[in-house]
Amino acid sequence: MSDSARHRSVGPLEVDLPAGQSSLYRALQSALPKPATYLLLGLGIMLLDFLTGPFLLLFMLYVLPVGLAAWFTKGRLAYALALLFPIGSLLIEIGLEHLVPVHYVVLNAMIQIGVLAFLVIACRTARQNIELKRRVKLLETILPVCMGCRRIRDEQQNWQPLEVYVTEHTDSVVSHGVCPDCAKRLYGADFGSDA
Repeated sequence: MSDSARHRSVGPLEVDLPAGQSSLYRALQSALPKPATYLLLGLGIMLLDFLTGPFLLLFMLYVLPVGLAAWFTKGRLAYALALLFPIGSLLIEIGLEHLVPVHYVVLNAMIQIGVLAFLVIACRTARQNIELKRRVKLLETILPVCMGCRRIRDEQQNWQPLEVYVTEHTDSVVSHGVCPDCAKRLYGADFGSDA
């Protein structure tokens, strides 16, 4: 990697960007998580589809806002857009009263919904796989643990208690208990006996 490249994270992806593109990166980073971005992009495609009439079929461009929504936001928004855009196109087609029979227009809208829903599932699965690989890689690394206090050194070279580190870096929650050997050592040999 050259000195002029910067390492950035976009969603679950790690990317290297040249230093001159950092303002574009910041603009995308602030726009991509916002639902309005995908809705406006889809409505723009719908308007373009309306303006071109039946001669150009632009419905496959809906893959862009639906795919981006599936990748960068929660799945519900992507599924909603996968329904909204084909239904909007269907209503436009019915309203224009073209030579195509209505049942074909409805069938095309159902196919579009199926394709876009499959796209959402594929994007969400890919994102989850990337996130799981990142977590497995994190958990497979050798953790530097202090021999005296059992604290773990994190990426910023700060020493954290084991419980804090595990809670911050995984979905696990640490609970405390006392094993039988420590119970005997701490509380004596009579600990836990029914005497």
